[in-house]
Formats: sequence, structure tokens, C-alpha cells
Amino acid sequence: GDQDGPTELFSDLVLPDFAPQKQRISPFVSIARERNVAYLCCLKPTYMDPLILDSLQKSTLFAGMSSVEIEAALHVVDFSMKEIPAKRVYSYQGKLCDEAVVILQGELMARMSEANNRALTVDYLKSGSLIAPAFLFAQDKATPVDLKAVNGDVLLLCMPIAGFRKLIDRNRTVRRNFLQLLSAINLFLLHKIKTIYLAPLRQRLAQYLLLMARKHGSNTIPLRHSRQELADFF
Repeated sequence: GDQDGPTELFSDLVLPDFAPQKQRISPFVSIARERNVAYLCCLKPTYMDPLILDSLQKSTLFAGMSSVEIEAALHVVDFSMKEIPAKRVYSYQGKLCDEAVVILQGELMARMSEANNRALTVDYLKSGSLIAPAFLFAQDKATPVDLKAVNGDVLLLCMPIAGFRKLIDRNRTVRRNFLQLLSAINLFLLHKIKTIYLAPLRQRLAQYLLLMARKHGSNTIPLRHSRQELADFF
């Protein structure tokens, strides 16, 4: 008979308390646990939810593509959906980057820590971001940061690297966007090095406020992070 598609099952689920082992909730959805990282996992849906397609259209990887083009491009590759509850860690420092992950909803904090408990917030990855693109085809795939859901739940679209390679091989727009992403990372790292090691704190703060003002198009800037989070960022 008629039954809900996997996307509907996924969106209607309420996250239970995470058990220490993998649990099957439905033919499409399971709870997985990996190095104390718990997340809701959904297999590739038989159709794409319009809200997911809308998020992908706004992403950097699929910029300039229509929803029809995105759905056709993803039809030939395997992918899954994961939901990370608020305040939970998605990935720990040193984890191998073995899949291409696009943030569909929410925000992840990328944080680098040392043995002496010193920590540096590298960036906040917002909806539409591709996580760790520079590590997807690197020889050393160990990511240098922890990734944690910040304020709300985070929804991810995940592709195995083999599938992602097929996607960029077949689609010129995705390939161009991916190359632009890699270029943007180099510029970001150069700016970050200058900000952290060369500029005084007052100048760093001024640059951050000017950047936020340009991003929001207003002189009124909402500060959504705590004092400690801002301190770690600088």
C-alpha cells in the first residue's frame, strides 16, 4: 500500500536518547554511534524533498544550478542524510575525511585543540558549506579540527568520496564550484594567519566587526556567540 517516503520518515522523527550501539528505527533510518559521536542516519531517499533541494541550491557546491539539475546530478551517486543534535560533536580531530559532506541546515563550529587544553575556534560552518573540501583528495585525510553542532540541530548530506569524484567528473558546474572553494580556502587561511599572528587584538576585532557588518548589510551586528566562543575565535 501507500507509505511515507524516507524523507518524510526522516523529517518527522523525534531524536531519542542515543544508545551505545547502532539501532534500526525504520528501513531507511538508524541511530549510529562512532567514537562517542551519535547521529541520526538516513539512507538515500527515493525522491528529494523540495526544502533539501532549496538548501542545496543555496550551497556553494551547487551554486548556479536549478533544483532539476541538482536532482539529476545526485541521482547517479550514492548519498545519505545525517542529523546531528544540538551541542553534540559530529567529528573529532584526527578523523579521516572519507566522505563529502554538505551542511543543509544549522551550523557547525570547527575547533582545534591541543593537549594543554588550549583551543582555537577556526571557523563557523553555516548552511550551504562543504566540510573540509581540501582533505577530500589529500594524501593525509586526517582532519585537524573537532566539528560540533552549535545552537540547533544540524542536517547533513553525505557522499562517499568515490561518488563525489563521479559527481565532479560528470558535472562541469559542480567541478568549477569545487575549484573555487579550494581557492577560497587558501585566501581564508592567509587571512586567518594574518589575523591571528600579525594583527593586534583591537585590529582583529575591528576587522571582524566590519566583515559582519558587510555580511548583514547593517551597522547593527547580532552577536550569536558567547564571550568564550569569541575569545577562542580571536
